[in-house]
Amino acid sequence: MKVLAFALALGAAAPASADQAAVCAGVVECRAHTETAIAQGDHERAHDLAWRTVQQGPRNDRALMFLLGRTQALSNRPDDALVMVRRLADMGAIVDVSADEFARMRDLPGWPAVESLLAGVATPPPAAVAVPVAPKRVAEAAVPKVPAPKASASARSESGELRRDKPVAPPPPMLPVAVEDAGHFTSGDFSPGGLTCDAVSKRFVFGDRPGRKLMVVAEGSDHSIDLTRADVAGFLDVTALDIDTTNGNLWVASAEADGRGATLHRVQLISGRPIASFNLPETLAPAIPVDVAMSSGGVLVLDALQHRVLILRTGASSLSVLAGLGAAAPLSLTASRQDGVAYVTHRDGLLAVDLKTRAVGSVTGPKTEPLSGIERLRRYGGGLVGLQTLPDGSRRLVRLTLDASGRTVTRLRVLDVPIPSGPAAIPLAVCGNTLGYLLGAPATSTQLPGTAWTIRRIQLNP
Repeated sequence: MKVLAFALALGAAAPASADQAAVCAGVVECRAHTETAIAQGDHERAHDLAWRTVQQGPRNDRALMFLLGRTQALSNRPDDALVMVRRLADMGAIVDVSADEFARMRDLPGWPAVESLLAGVATPPPAAVAVPVAPKRVAEAAVPKVPAPKASASARSESGELRRDKPVAPPPPMLPVAVEDAGHFTSGDFSPGGLTCDAVSKRFVFGDRPGRKLMVVAEGSDHSIDLTRADVAGFLDVTALDIDTTNGNLWVASAEADGRGATLHRVQLISGRPIASFNLPETLAPAIPVDVAMSSGGVLVLDALQHRVLILRTGASSLSVLAGLGAAAPLSLTASRQDGVAYVTHRDGLLAVDLKTRAVGSVTGPKTEPLSGIERLRRYGGGLVGLQTLPDGSRRLVRLTLDASGRTVTRLRVLDVPIPSGPAAIPLAVCGNTLGYLLGAPATSTQLPGTAWTIRRIQLNP
């Protein structure tokens, strides 16, 4: 297998601090600093510099993408490296990932499929076999051949019927974005139960489902702090949360794994002090809350067990049913205080729920880009951002532009960042003009065994 060629430019010494590491003038200098950081064994700084290099270089530059994949592998991001190598294989690039630095990537369950793609790229098609042609008689050769009429974008089947071939849809546009690590921590038994962020205190707040608690990580921090626990707040398995930015409170949903005891908790954001709890009435039980969203009508809760949207209306003392979703098994919910509609994703598409009339309708999208498989969804500006799983199992972050009615997606764009495939949940949170998401990978430290969790942050342009 041939190695994807890329120049190793060696330059001046890299900046001394992590903040300075991401600042370099031009792609040549950034690339040189990246290689220097790799040689020095400073793989985290090399990863930051590689991102900077890709952002400044030509779009879809294969050499720079491979450099980024290499630093992802070296900095204990094997899932990201696998996504990058797969992208290169899809582009037809021949890359060599047999080195030890890619060993953990090759141990991932998704590696065999990517390995097959690489093998297909590296194996040239069989050479055409020359077939001898008998010499033609002069009279036959002199008779001009009348070409058969061509049917545009059509062909004939074996039965002779004219068959129209479907045009190949172009891929959706890729949206370049800046990505950074906003914080990280290591835990042995943590499983995410929602993510949100507080722009004022510059903290990320997330639920620990099995730990039945809320945790916070400050921007740039390398550890988490417990905000409040079950013995104080009365949590069951924490499944979802959202911030009410108007009064600085957290709304947290919890329940037993089978849906018993579903409760909506109101918690003070700064201190973690529990303020109130709203149990689901027995007549509506059980419920498995999987998402929470603030809206113009109150606090919305998505129930995946009975396929419905619940609401705690402003001033109410108990939850009620806002709308049923029929057979659609819901995945995620989002809304805002500025409009009267909530959006619910399910396996096969996207629904809009009118908060006033309680009507539920399908959201249509571009013909070439189905809205199925969006497992997490968040409101941003006049549109939506989400995490989508494609039929082949790959994942991507997408931005959806809505029309004036909010019932039609007029444009789908893919955020140009690698997202690991697999069943692991990846919670999302919009914070101002940024999108945060949480990724986990096996920890390499012998002192802190478990899973290393990283909060990634993307700058969202208007």
